[in-house]
Amino acid sequence: MISAIQRNAAAQAFTSVTPVRQASGFPSAPTQLAPQDQLQRSHAAGKIPASIGLFASAPVLQDSLKKLNASPREADMRAAQAHFRVQIRNLDLTALQALALDLNLEISQTSNFRTQRFMHAIQSDLQMEIFSKGGQTQSPAPGMPPVPGNTPQTIINGTLNQLNSHQSESNFKTAQAGFRVALRQLSPEQLLETRANLQAAIVQNSDYRTQLLLDGLSQDILMEQITRGLPTDSPAVKMPPALGNNPQAIAQNALALLQANPSEAQFKTALAAVRVARRQLNPAQQAELSQRFTTQMNQTSDYRSQVFLDQAARQF
Repeated sequence: MISAIQRNAAAQAFTSVTPVRQASGFPSAPTQLAPQDQLQRSHAAGKIPASIGLFASAPVLQDSLKKLNASPREADMRAAQAHFRVQIRNLDLTALQALALDLNLEISQTSNFRTQRFMHAIQSDLQMEIFSKGGQTQSPAPGMPPVPGNTPQTIINGTLNQLNSHQSESNFKTAQAGFRVALRQLSPEQLLETRANLQAAIVQNSDYRTQLLLDGLSQDILMEQITRGLPTDSPAVKMPPALGNNPQAIAQNALALLQANPSEAQFKTALAAVRVARRQLNPAQQAELSQRFTTQMNQTSDYRSQVFLDQAARQF
């Protein structure tokens, strides 16, 4: 989070800007300035009211992150995002653009996966608010993602290296986009080899963020095979394991099933088992099971478990 010292130093630097006289014989400065330059010039000229200031929007971001970090629950993450949406409605375009700069800096400095996903979500909310008030967002120009490699193993290694180069959600998407591009140049045999290497990577990695990417890459290989008309050998559909016949047993066994393996396939299996188990419960038992999942949320800070328990509780 941006420290008070950083903000004070930045504010002093902006307020100390003095106009520079244009020397004769030189071309005049461009009339269109980047949003951050417009903010600096307006602040130096005293055109931003003192009640707003260049960094008056900073408390909005700090307050939202504080609400996010106060609880590991997914429900509180959604509440923090809703709070952010309400707060930015009260900001004018200048303050919104300053907030966008703050948010970009925060994204570049944060390594926590949950916080990155939250900031990616509120960044979209902020861009929509800027657009609705007549502003322009500084979206990067579309381009080809970096290709991770040209052989099955180098593609997997390069994709994971890209993923781990930065924790942002945009980098997550860049890594997956590069993988999809790389698949197009592979032969059918190489696609099968890439899938085998991918399965090995799933077994070797326990990190939740990495598992989410690897699961997405598995789907990309499947889609590439289908697009080319190649045969696929997806596992046969079968019933998930039984969790029990009462709310207490179902809640305990569901969490144990989730934690038995870090893969995203295991996550989906555990969630499917909850859906099957709830069918045999009456309304009172379903309400009790939902409450037990909520209680388990209050007893763990593990992000993957929180996401699972939140989805399981909302099945009812």
